[in-house]
Amino acid sequence: MIHLQKDTFTNQMFLFVIKIYNINMVFQDNTAYINRIIHNYQ
Repeated sequence: MIHLQKDTFTNQMFLFVIKIYNINMVFQDNTAYINRIIHNYQ
C-alpha cells in the first residue's frame, strides 16, 4: 500500500516537472519571438 502511494506520488511529481518544463519552453519560444519583433522594429 505504501509502495503504491509512493509510486503515485512519484508519477505526480514527474508530471508536474514535465508541466513546468513545457511552460518554460513555451515561455522561451515567446520571448525569442518577442525579441525578434522588437529587433525588427528598431
